[in-house]
Amino acid sequence: MGKEYSGEKIVDILSIVPSEMLVKVGISKKQTEESVKMANMLKIPRKDILHAILARDSYAIMITRDRHFEGLQGMVNVKKPEELI
Repeated sequence: MGKEYSGEKIVDILSIVPSEMLVKVGISKKQTEESVKMANMLKIPRKDILHAILARDSYAIMITRDRHFEGLQGMVNVKKPEELI
C-alpha cells in the first residue's frame, strides 16, 4: 500500500510551489471508471492511474519519483522534482 499523508503534511510538501501554480481539481465518475480499467490492464495501482488521469485532463505535469509513472509517459508528462529546478 502507498504512503498516506495528513492534510498538514500535504500542505507542507506543497509549500515549495507558488500557490498560483496549484489548482485543485475534482474527480469525475468517468475518470474513476477509467482508472479502474487501466489499473487492471497495466497492473499499476489505481490511485496512481487516477493521479495520472487527473494530470492529463488538467494539462498538468506529474511531478513524482514513483516508478509506476515511468510507464505512463505517453499518457501524461512525468518529471522528477529535480528536473524542474
